[in-house]
Amino acid sequence: MRPERAIGVPIGGFYTTASKVRLRMHVTIMSPQRPCPVILRPYPVIPASIDHMRNANCLLLVLLFACLSCTAGAVAQPSAAVPSPDEAEVLDVIDVLFDGMRAGDSSAVRSALHPKARFMTTLVRDGIPVLHDGGVEGFVEAVGQPHDEVWDERIWNVKIQIDDLLASAWMDYAFFLGSEFSHCGVNAFQFFKAADGWKVIQITDTRRTEACELPDNL
Repeated sequence: MRPERAIGVPIGGFYTTASKVRLRMHVTIMSPQRPCPVILRPYPVIPASIDHMRNANCLLLVLLFACLSCTAGAVAQPSAAVPSPDEAEVLDVIDVLFDGMRAGDSSAVRSALHPKARFMTTLVRDGIPVLHDGGVEGFVEAVGQPHDEVWDERIWNVKIQIDDLLASAWMDYAFFLGSEFSHCGVNAFQFFKAADGWKVIQITDTRRTEACELPDNL
């Protein structure tokens, strides 16, 4: 008689007392003609309760990681930079100059300028680039003369750099005659720290009447 081929039969299941994990036993049974020891091949079957616990633990880890990420982001959020004493003084000089212009106060404007200050303007005239050298004295006198409209120069995006006795300030500006827009551009200030504080030694600007992107709160 031809021996029967081996067949695998899954049987039963139990919980071990140590790990409490259910194991399903696989027994290989041979025919009587070819006896052999029983071979057990256990493999774990994870109960639904343990699977749910694993999912819950994973969810808790994800939430914990998200909270830690939010907290780290909040801690790493840089606060607004506080100007140094020199930067604050340079900003004050800029304010004195433009406030003096708005008030028509030539004395205030003069106090912000070094005696050797220069005004320069870059522009295009008849298709040719031009560097115009403006007269400081004439400008200061014009500020103090009566005029119908307020000379209102509004600035934003002020960037200051300082090294030793030299400082520079780069800013966007828009110039208004009263409430009417005139032109916009960029101011490039240079300052010298004299015995009586920071003074403007040069202002170079650009000027245009088109392609001016002004802030909404200007």
